[in-house]
Amino acid sequence: TRWAQRARGVSVALHFYEHCGKEGAARVCDSQLRLLEAQRVLERETAAAEHKAAAQTSASAPASAPASASVSASAPRFRFVDLPLNATVLRCFSCGLSEQAEALRVEFRVPEKRWWRLKLAGLSQAHAWEELWRFSQARRAPISLRLFAEACIEHDAPAEAERYVRRLPPAEAVPLLLRIGAVDGARRLAAANKEKMPELLKLVAEHERG
Repeated sequence: TRWAQRARGVSVALHFYEHCGKEGAARVCDSQLRLLEAQRVLERETAAAEHKAAAQTSASAPASAPASASVSASAPRFRFVDLPLNATVLRCFSCGLSEQAEALRVEFRVPEKRWWRLKLAGLSQAHAWEELWRFSQARRAPISLRLFAEACIEHDAPAEAERYVRRLPPAEAVPLLLRIGAVDGARRLAAANKEKMPELLKLVAEHERG
């Protein structure tokens, strides 16, 4: 299989580096082997979920429905093997595998800021808006709330973006309000801060002029 071929290749490299006393390269290979094993488990879990979804769809489909209907309605299988660590974590969140993503973070010591960015990207891709909102409220967030708003905008969720915009300072909030089409809100916020930040009213006026 694809996994077995990759695992064999990395194992050979690991033994070679250990024999040569190249500890740094050996550690990299060992980490890669552990990631490959984790990815194999993830593929099995998503395949099992797909099979279950297909079975449920098939059981609930009318007898006259073509067989292809249940197949197309089932959840797609996501591939993990051979993805880099960051992409693996991101895909976990995209697939709703938050617990597995957390396990990867711990095992591979993913830096905090990178972890936040990956979780933000994955949850927004999955449109898991309530989970994303709860995540944003954690204390000592190492990334700006502006990134949460921008992720919502990128995934066509302006109403969700506005929730984060309300928590931003005016200098960041006004441009984002204009991006999501909340011109009245942007104008009011700019007017309320015209003494300290007159440039915000200019920004709104330029936007309205097109």
